[in-house]
Amino acid sequence: MAKRNLLAFDLGASNGRAILGRFDGERLEMEELHRFETPSTDLNGVLYWDAPAIFTHMKGALAKFAALDQGPLQGLGIDTWGVDYGLLDKNGNLLGLPRCYRDATDQDVEAVHRIVPQRTLFQRTGINAMNYNTAYQLYRRKREGDGALSAAKTLLFMPDLLGYFLTGEKATEYTIATT
Repeated sequence: MAKRNLLAFDLGASNGRAILGRFDGERLEMEELHRFETPSTDLNGVLYWDAPAIFTHMKGALAKFAALDQGPLQGLGIDTWGVDYGLLDKNGNLLGLPRCYRDATDQDVEAVHRIVPQRTLFQRTGINAMNYNTAYQLYRRKREGDGALSAAKTLLFMPDLLGYFLTGEKATEYTIATT
């Protein structure tokens, strides 16, 4: 069996890396191709992920793979932290930088639980009440009158957003959707 080339992007809240896996049917060899910081930035007191910079690093890793001249890439995966997302308009354009979960406040949790009791929310979602969870982030944006939220037609979690940048396909993988 010819070796299969598989590329995994492992993106954490402080850094990311691209790992090339070569599988010959019996043995998997792994090599780190690229490592980088996952940049965030504070704009007017709100913390955002620099998704275009992260994507640029991903493209850099793909260029490094291509330069190896090891044959085609047969698979690619993207793993990131949960809860954060990007919003797309009706044309598929990103509506601003994704907000960072580190910008969470407890007041949003309390306000949401006055509308939907914590027990009900847990029964419907299976997610514990952590102030950085997506539901509380969305509530905060609605409370603030965020225009991007009302203009959005699609919400993609971070790995799906980066996958969309790579492929042009909008999809949400089940396990990230459960964050």
